[in-house]
Amino acid sequence: MTVSVPFSNGTTTGRLSFGSTYTRGPFDNSPAAPIGQGLASMLLGITSGGGVTRAASYAAQSTAWSLYSHDDWRLTPKLTVSLGLRYELEGPLTERFDRSVRGFDYGFIQPLEAQVRTNYAMNPTPEVPPEQFLLRGGLTFAGVGGQPRTLWERDKNNFMPRIGFAYNLFPKTVLRAGYGIYFGFLGVRRTLVNQSGFSQDTPIIPSLDGGLTSNATLANPFPTGIQEPAGSAAGPLTFLGRGISFFNPRPLAPYMQRWQLSIQRELPHRILTEISYVGNRGTNVETFRNLKALPNQYLSTLPVRDQEKIDYLSTNLPNPFNPLLPGPGRSSAAPTCCRPSRISPGCRVQPTRATPGTTPCKPVWRSASRTAVGGGEKVRQFGGQKAPVE
Repeated sequence: MTVSVPFSNGTTTGRLSFGSTYTRGPFDNSPAAPIGQGLASMLLGITSGGGVTRAASYAAQSTAWSLYSHDDWRLTPKLTVSLGLRYELEGPLTERFDRSVRGFDYGFIQPLEAQVRTNYAMNPTPEVPPEQFLLRGGLTFAGVGGQPRTLWERDKNNFMPRIGFAYNLFPKTVLRAGYGIYFGFLGVRRTLVNQSGFSQDTPIIPSLDGGLTSNATLANPFPTGIQEPAGSAAGPLTFLGRGISFFNPRPLAPYMQRWQLSIQRELPHRILTEISYVGNRGTNVETFRNLKALPNQYLSTLPVRDQEKIDYLSTNLPNPFNPLLPGPGRSSAAPTCCRPSRISPGCRVQPTRATPGTTPCKPVWRSASRTAVGGGEKVRQFGGQKAPVE
């Protein structure tokens, strides 16, 4: 059980969490009790997380323009055809004063790379050779360093054809069919600005040595102070060692394909019956990918609790980023770190990865379809993922 104590809505004035981290036993990785241990932590005055936020304001804008043409033609006494074409052009999201992250520079070499790699080489992890422990990448900001004010590039090919017909098969019996494409939105109606750096979170760091000693308590939850936002002043070094996210520079607008085939029959007493098939398929439906996820090959495949694997992955090792990361104390700057933080691709940064110690997310797209026949419904999920063009 976790007990959360917010002082107000959100975390603008602080939030404290009390979990089972320091009240479970007999080992630090023993299973937690169903209830009670979070409350025990609160009574002891030992927090397990939380933080406070200095939130920024924003004035976001995106434009949308559209043209369409549609008409119906009665080709024969029995056949009517409907044809149409719609085009939409949506402008990228902008923020009036450029207070937003734009993207990610995968090729930026962090100034700490040489020292971090030297520190890592002293105590390397078998899974990652020292020469592969790179420190590359950093955030880019709208209107800064040659970046455009727009947060991504336009998707310009949003053509949406529509076609349908109605055919009188027999007296009082009509066959109808139709197909159309409908695009979704990427701008203000879909997402908002990303204000990493402009809105500053100061997390509560319960411990700097893996739980051996307590760093934050109820009496002093922020022993190193509360951080104030720096905006884009730090450039690619913004949030170094912290969780980040960024926009895909060339997103594809999501769209739905919809189709229908039905037969209608008028029965006596003016009763109408209909049998129909309705289909719907979504493409470029946005989701997010965590670039810091632990690769599957390091996870246990046993059907029962794998204590040996748990102990191996939870082992504390010297942190190669200590004490180099800027800002007040945080877990990624602690003297030690657990093994996954070394072998996760979001921490051993590659040119196609992200900044060390961060958890960046970027959009990928999935395709899915939904069909319905009469009163029944069937859902099909297309499992392949298509990464955005970079």
